[in-house]
Amino acid sequence: MKNLGWIFTILLAIFVIWRRIPELTKNISSEGQTFPQLNLTRLDGSLAPLPNLSSEAAVVLFWTRTCGPCKFEMERIQASITQGKIPADRVVAVHIGGVASEVELHMRTFGFTFRTLMDVDGIAASTIGVTMTPTIYLVSKTRNVAWASSGIGPTDIWRIERYLKNN
Repeated sequence: MKNLGWIFTILLAIFVIWRRIPELTKNISSEGQTFPQLNLTRLDGSLAPLPNLSSEAAVVLFWTRTCGPCKFEMERIQASITQGKIPADRVVAVHIGGVASEVELHMRTFGFTFRTLMDVDGIAASTIGVTMTPTIYLVSKTRNVAWASSGIGPTDIWRIERYLKNN
């Protein structure tokens, strides 16, 4: 019976890795590619092109309000902003679907101070190939994807901090 638990754990790990392979390969293949121009809306309903990167690199995070891992990742980003490791104006959170007033309340409730844009119909997420949340892109000032990640990674926040510090 004890071996059955180990077998189940191993099979579960294989299944999880197998399910993540398409997302991992997509993220790796997006590195070095040009981040597409996306038409999104601000929480007030006005249009906001993304990326609107004047001369600095940025973090673009695709998320949903009901995604627990998204909240965890956003809390880590906010903690780095609070500690002065990441400038808030270089982080853009793109909410997929939903209602702007609910997203705005969510951002206020949890004290997230970075910019939030809406992808109401999910067209932007579909265009860029986001298939799970959270998905993070580090985008250079020339709009190239320097790094992409989906889900929670133990080194994600370190990569974000390091990238923004050096770019």
